[in-house]
Amino acid sequence: MRLVFSKHAAKRLFERGISMRDITLTIEKPDYRVVRGNEIEAYKKFSGETLKVVHVKIESFIKVITVVII
Repeated sequence: MRLVFSKHAAKRLFERGISMRDITLTIEKPDYRVVRGNEIEAYKKFSGETLKVVHVKIESFIKVITVVII
């Protein structure tokens, strides 16, 4: 799976120290998903914190819009 990051998402990854592994796991094997139009919110718990990855599927890749630790 090819991931493309918006500028906003790339900035958040760096600021929050979120690994690519955690992003990939959240998208591929989330604890649950919420679909809002064409956007997908994927949620996965890691070490007591939940990672939320908002993304869209665009033909041959997935565009990550933002990532949030909640």
